Amino acid sequence: MNTIIETIKGLDNLYTMKGANDEKIEDAQNKLGLTFAPEYIEYLRKYGTISANSVELTGISDSKRLNVIDVTIEERLKNDIPPDMYVVEDTHIEGILILQNTIGEIFELHNGNKLKKIFNNLADYLNSIK
Repeated sequence: MNTIIETIKGLDNLYTMKGANDEKIEDAQNKLGLTFAPEYIEYLRKYGTISANSVELTGISDSKRLNVIDVTIEERLKNDIPPDMYVVEDTHIEGILILQNTIGEIFELHNGNKLKKIFNNLADYLNSIK
């Protein structure tokens, strides 16, 4: 199994931002009232946020559209998102959100309902869309 960093390095047309320091990561977790999954923290430290061919992951960013805090809070107001989950991707396709829980599992939320587990971790999700 590839680590999240190895998986991201293998994405085509990868664009990355500056990695986030632990203070910014802790601030984001506090604002959302949860702890990020270890692989998401690893991703944030290395890249902050990324975009590649068909994916734009949320992260620590000045862009409200890609900032995990802003996106998760906005979606919590519109959808019934469990408190131990945060948005890792808004696909902008048919109301589909990709969420991760604090232990790292990946879920799809379709139009605010039908929450279903789709992968065991973020690396597996990214490998599925290469």
